[in-house]
Amino acid sequence: MFSTPELQRLISGDNAEIDLEDLKKHTVYYGGFHGSHRVIIWLWDILASDFTPDERAMFLKFVTSCSRPPLLGFAYLKPPFSIRCVEVSDDQAVHVQARCFISSLAKGEGKPSGLRSSVCLKPGPLWVLK
Repeated sequence: MFSTPELQRLISGDNAEIDLEDLKKHTVYYGGFHGSHRVIIWLWDILASDFTPDERAMFLKFVTSCSRPPLLGFAYLKPPFSIRCVEVSDDQAVHVQARCFISSLAKGEGKPSGLRSSVCLKPGPLWVLK
């Protein structure tokens, strides 16, 4: 039998701080992005350096629907965390729901500070990083 806290950990994930290196190691990239793409490097740097543990938990909740990491690590996250490069015009963006986009910067526009200032962690149907 499991105790109540043990059962909660099994269902909801671990209460430990988010291991960004583990998340990075198990992230899948699509659409031209890869682990050494400058926008992706900026994103990981912002998550590691600029975000508080609470903000990282909010980020994780936004992208996985759970603010806690999987009990056995991100290798067991199903489906795996993925980042896809998608170009969306402003008028198309309002019609897309429950998606995370990184746009504009992939075309060589912007700087890391622009990426940080555009990260939105508030609940809503669309998260656009421009």
